[in-house]
Amino acid sequence: MTAKKSRSNRGGYQISEFAVSLLFLFGCVVLPLLNLSVIPLRWGLGNSIVNTTVGQKAKAETLSAALKTSAGQDDVIAALNKLSGITVKSSNLALIIESAKLQGQSKTITKPGSIDRDWLPDGPLGPYVYRLDLSVDCDIAPLVVLPAPVKIPGLTSAFAVKFHDAAVWENTGRDPASGEFFLNE
Repeated sequence: MTAKKSRSNRGGYQISEFAVSLLFLFGCVVLPLLNLSVIPLRWGLGNSIVNTTVGQKAKAETLSAALKTSAGQDDVIAALNKLSGITVKSSNLALIIESAKLQGQSKTITKPGSIDRDWLPDGPLGPYVYRLDLSVDCDIAPLVVLPAPVKIPGLTSAFAVKFHDAAVWENTGRDPASGEFFLNE
């Protein structure tokens, strides 16, 4: 007769089994899903910051103002570091000049005042397209880092991401005081 009794009638192990099953459910299902849902949110916020920043810098009056860093740290790096879970490894901002006539001819400028006369708006190979190009290498950390012997990006370690965006440089005019193009100052 005792063999036909159900486990619940024999005395309860349900509470300890229930706790183990909840722990298993939380550790193997809920935490990984939380980690996987937070990474796209952080990626979207980081991408939005990079997009907004490059758009604002492309509207600067001079190239030196666009490339200027505040207190030794770039605006993008400071904004991304404010977000919890995003660590910036490197940032690169450059002006890319492309000839509209000759396909494949381009030049990358990383410091103001270094554009050759041939690549200015009144140059012989013109017209040109001027783009401000921003690329940022980051690590996006999961919400909860789980200890594991194997590194799984997004679950047990940070997820490496490269944000990249460009905006058309808007000010191709000349400075009335110096006669130089704003994008070469």
